[in-house]
Parts: sequence; structure tokens; C-alpha cells
Amino acid sequence: HDFYLYGNTFQNGTRRYCERVNSFTYLGFTLTFFDDVDIPNKILKYTKTLGAINKVMKPSLVQRHTRIRLYKTLARPVLCYGSEAWTMRKKDISRITANEMKFMRYTAGYTKWDHKHNNDIMDELQLEPIINYIQQYQNQWTKHVHRMSHTRIPKAMLRYQPRGKRSLGRPMKRWSENPQVRS
Repeated sequence: HDFYLYGNTFQNGTRRYCERVNSFTYLGFTLTFFDDVDIPNKILKYTKTLGAINKVMKPSLVQRHTRIRLYKTLARPVLCYGSEAWTMRKKDISRITANEMKFMRYTAGYTKWDHKHNNDIMDELQLEPIINYIQQYQNQWTKHVHRMSHTRIPKAMLRYQPRGKRSLGRPMKRWSENPQVRS
């Protein structure tokens, strides 16, 4: 169950062989066969971006709408790049929401001790939660793939059903099993 990286090929007589790897990064998206490391990596980059915005653009020095605009143009794209193919677990959703709300509370001028609900803060800032944004993005991608011809690779990948026996244990959650991508 290894990926074949086609960049590092070598020849032996008339046969060409590819280097066998367990994971590789392509255009910022980490593909692995065993673990899902792309979402935690994106959450880490998202957190670092939010920290940089907090460090440079403190709420006491910058107007609220400037911080929100920076969030929309810097932090949100860092997290959402490649998210159309994610299969998010509850753990991932809670980590993303916690990081987002930490930034939004700081932007709105609240602390945890103020006991403001997340929805109230998001309504005050006139933003939708980033999880909803990712789900809309995944829905748009699904509709786009369904409009493709049957000869296109993304359409074939969406319809792919593996053959043979699966490994022991609970099967991994598939992208098509996400409630937001069912059509």
C-alpha cells in the first residue's frame, strides 16, 4: 500500500521503476497512506497565521473590520486550501472551531470569563463559522465534479469502489460519507 512517486524514476535495462514512498506533499497538500496528516498540518499553519495577525495587528491598535479583513484574506485561505477533499472528524472540527473562536473573542474584545456564546460573537462580527465555509466549499466542489464528464479523473475517483478484502478494524471514513457532501 505505498504511493509511487513518479519524479524519481530509475531504469534497469528496459524497465522503469519508481521510488516507493509512504507520503508526499504536492502543492501544499500532504498525501499519506496511513494517517491523515494534512488537516492537522493545515490547522497548525492556520493557528500560526492567526498568531501573526494577533501579534502585528492588536485589537487596541487596529479597527475591527481591518482584523476581520486580514482574517478573511490571510488565515481562512491557509486553512481552506485543499479542504474540498477533507474528511473531517469531530476532533478536527473542535480544534478548528477553538482556534477560530480564540481569535474572534480577541477581535471582539471578549475573554472566556465574559461567558459570551460563540454564536453571539460571530453574529456581532457578522461572520459565519469557518466550518460552515468549508462545508459550502465542499458542496460547491461536489456539484462541480457531478457536472464533469464521466471521462474526467475526479468523477471516476468519486465513483470508485475498491475491490478485494479490506484490513481488519473499523473502516476509515470516506469523503462521500460526510453529510455535507451528499447530494
